[in-house]
Amino acid sequence: EYDQTNAGASIWLGKQVGRRARIEGRYRFEKIEVDVESDVPPGSEFEEEEGTYTRSALSINYIYDSRDSNKLPRKGEKIDVGVTLAGGVLGGDVDTYTVTGAGTKHWNLSWDTILTARGSFSVVDEYGGDGTAPIFERQFLGGSRDLRGFEYRDLGPRDPVTNEVIGGGTSAFVSLELTFPITERVRGAVFYDTGFVNVDSWDFGGGDLASDAGLGLRMDLPIGPLAVDYAIPLSTPDDEADNGGQFNFYLNYQY
Repeated sequence: EYDQTNAGASIWLGKQVGRRARIEGRYRFEKIEVDVESDVPPGSEFEEEEGTYTRSALSINYIYDSRDSNKLPRKGEKIDVGVTLAGGVLGGDVDTYTVTGAGTKHWNLSWDTILTARGSFSVVDEYGGDGTAPIFERQFLGGSRDLRGFEYRDLGPRDPVTNEVIGGGTSAFVSLELTFPITERVRGAVFYDTGFVNVDSWDFGGGDLASDAGLGLRMDLPIGPLAVDYAIPLSTPDDEADNGGQFNFYLNYQY
């Protein structure tokens, strides 16, 4: 329903805190252009998003990592919490704040099977305006990094006119995955994902939960770790989000 173009630059700094933790800071300045397609019907919420924006944002993250390996962790955990402030004293015309948290925990079980639990949340809100963040700041779910049984960014509140996903103010998801060895460089996987996207900021009610389950392969290839997954939806917040089983292929997966 719209095209988005981003152009800008960023600078990053990091500081180790003890043996397993670090603090990272990033400043990003960018121009964002949102072009709504000409066939969008009148009255659609997408019409309100069209325009050119200047975004100036500072992010601070605290990261704790006790995993025994970056490539194939069998035990340990990683926690990442952060805050991003855009606009205000930083300038620009996008005035939002975003709070995020993500965690991963690994358990090494019998026969070299590995149980992994992942979860994350994200909240975005606008200050100094009507409380609605622009579409490029909003929350979506669906795709290879969260709910694998759904198309990319196809979970979230929908525009009442076009019935396309318009994004929300709060998202959260949880995933459980069990991997097991097939060969030295190939592992099988079974997994379950569930999560939600709500309209309002700081709304963690799970009334519109979506979930999926699936199977996959984790391969250690010369080009890098590759994952192949197939997942089917188990529950959906609306019929539009259920497009049947989904294949996902992605590099740099933790083998």
